[in-house]
Amino acid sequence: MDLKVLAIDIGGTNVKIRVASDPQQRSFPSGPTLTPHQMVDGVLELAQGWEFDAVSIGLPAPIVKNKPMHDPGNLGQGWVDFNYAARFAKQVKLINDAAMQAVGSYEGGRMLFLGFGTGLGSCLIAEHVIVPTEIAHMPYREGGTFEDAVGIKALEKHRKKHWTKDVYAVIEILLAALIPDYIVLGGGNAAKLQEIPPNCRLGDNAHAFTGGFRMWTPEWAHLVYVRSRTLPSPGCPHGRHAYCVSRAAVSASARRARGVPPLRASPPREDAALQDRVGVPRGLARGSLGPRAPRRGLHRRGVSPVSHVRAALLRIRPRALAHGARSGSSSPSRASGGACARHVTLGTWHRLPRISSTTSSRRCPCGSG
Repeated sequence: MDLKVLAIDIGGTNVKIRVASDPQQRSFPSGPTLTPHQMVDGVLELAQGWEFDAVSIGLPAPIVKNKPMHDPGNLGQGWVDFNYAARFAKQVKLINDAAMQAVGSYEGGRMLFLGFGTGLGSCLIAEHVIVPTEIAHMPYREGGTFEDAVGIKALEKHRKKHWTKDVYAVIEILLAALIPDYIVLGGGNAAKLQEIPPNCRLGDNAHAFTGGFRMWTPEWAHLVYVRSRTLPSPGCPHGRHAYCVSRAAVSASARRARGVPPLRASPPREDAALQDRVGVPRGLARGSLGPRAPRRGLHRRGVSPVSHVRAALLRIRPRALAHGARSGSSSPSRASGGACARHVTLGTWHRLPRISSTTSSRRCPCGSG
């Protein structure tokens, strides 16, 4: 089943939406007072007649773990703690608006995307991996930032010729600093440039929707992992997700797409020889211990961590086990100071009288060793 995605591109001027089945986009005005509640209401009203299973949202703010770090500077408040999945009743992936358009414009290699719109959007992609950047708010000159120099306010305040000169200067600085293979110039104001600098090409705002659709494909699914336990769907065998894509399956698909070998679990380690050496019943030892054991450097003394736990449960000294493991002795008396297998198994050998190492007899003091 193909996933039907609704892509939402939120800008400082307009909110644009589109689904893959309809090439015509729909939009409504945004602005500095737009709240997430108003955004969802407007999107649901515009999207009437469209069918979609998941939502991709491009937001002009830094996104970490599918959540905005702070409210967008050109919009209203309340975007950080808003529950997008609950309001849409769908799975939702959030990404920076410039990053979403960059994903749609990506053609391989190392690409830098610059979006000249209300502000300055930026995104660096290297081999299908997004490198977060906040170039817009970095200091540029005269106490201002890069966004102050090439944003829409600078274009309205200064002449187009002066704005174009600043754009070329910013591109030259970033080209030397980040060393991309090519730069994609997007945003509504990129078309105002009369000449395109070297190693640059114009993008298209429609690529933002392409990036929103790509976010749910196996090649790009590693960007954002979505976990939802409150969205039942009859088509999902687990009854929990609107579109069931397990994290392990997505990870494996992404690794194959990037040419990375799959992860393989290590086989469980069995210390059958050591169990025989100290007279421990294998079934008891294996059933009493889990697959994990504390690691405290015992491997340096010739004792594996699993063996140390078994020894602790059976009251056997790790140093005695290390001596028996290094010497290769098959007799339990060498590892337990002369105790018989019965006393070793019962864990009562430490109560027996000690035997001198020079004693020729290795029999247990109880007389049965």
